[in-house]
Amino acid sequence: MTKYKTHAQVQAEMMQNSEFKTALEEEMRKEHLQATLAEWRKIAGLTSAQVAKAMGVNASTVSRMENNVTKSSIETIVRYAKACGIEHPTLSF
Repeated sequence: MTKYKTHAQVQAEMMQNSEFKTALEEEMRKEHLQATLAEWRKIAGLTSAQVAKAMGVNASTVSRMENNVTKSSIETIVRYAKACGIEHPTLSF
């Protein structure tokens, strides 16, 4: 009879692999940043189009930042924050 592993057991085993652990941590940081950007916009009561206009970029740029952030510069994130009325943005990872 095959013994099945729990999710926690599989995850613990996978976390022993340094490449997997690094990739997972990177993905978690991206998801946290995306959630932070969406929260800033929600608090400001703005649409993504309004944020894009305030930043001077296309709406697709804002959409990409909120849904699939990959390599946004610190300056771009600060511009996004200021467009949402956040003068001194703080990010923690």
